[in-house]
Amino acid sequence: MARSIITGRFQRTEDTLREIAERLIADMVAELRARKKVASGDLVDSFDYDEGKISELELEITSNVEYAGVQDRGYRGLVPLENLVRWARLKGLRPRHQTGRKAGEFMTLKQFAWLAGRKIANYGYPGIDYAANAFLKSANLIDRAIGESYMQDIEEMLEQNITFK
Repeated sequence: MARSIITGRFQRTEDTLREIAERLIADMVAELRARKKVASGDLVDSFDYDEGKISELELEITSNVEYAGVQDRGYRGLVPLENLVRWARLKGLRPRHQTGRKAGEFMTLKQFAWLAGRKIANYGYPGIDYAANAFLKSANLIDRAIGESYMQDIEEMLEQNITFK
């Protein structure tokens, strides 16, 4: 059985993956803030990357809030009223009736949530593609940085495993 001599630690590539993860997270947060899509701050505080995957030369960025995908890709369907009430409260909304005998009067947040939920169910909520926009903003840098660091790591590994043996 032949022993593989092409092994090594790819520290530069790992460091580059960490930098890319931090940059993508910062760009996603900036995109959300620029579009004024931050109410509680839970989403922007939820992004993280898996350090364990970095040592396997993989990059995995995650969010632990359930609505991260809704903000990114949009949604069409029923929304729990409690979520809409919480959102309206965080935004400080004071909705008013627009028509009818109660025109101009304030409505309850539960009434507002029901109306907003019906509209989302019927027409949908458009996403803002913050993840794709962050990726596209850094795509050329990612391509170049990964290629350069990986090439340097391979060169170093070959020098250690072959040239200096």
